[in-house]
Parts: sequence; C-alpha cells; structure tokens
Amino acid sequence: MIKGLRISRMNSQHSILILRIQKTLWNAYYI
Repeated sequence: MIKGLRISRMNSQHSILILRIQKTLWNAYYI
C-alpha cells in the first residue's frame, strides 16, 4: 500500500506539471 501511495503522489505531481505546461502553451497560442 505504501508503494501505491508513493506512485499516486508522483503521478499527481507529474499531472500538475503537465497541466501547467499545457496552460503556458495555450496562453502562448492565444497571445
């Protein structure tokens, strides 16, 4: 269970980074 929690935490952080990159890309396109 501990390993699963660690993986889920890493995945959540990675998804947040992807969302930030997507936002910056969208902003660049719209500018």
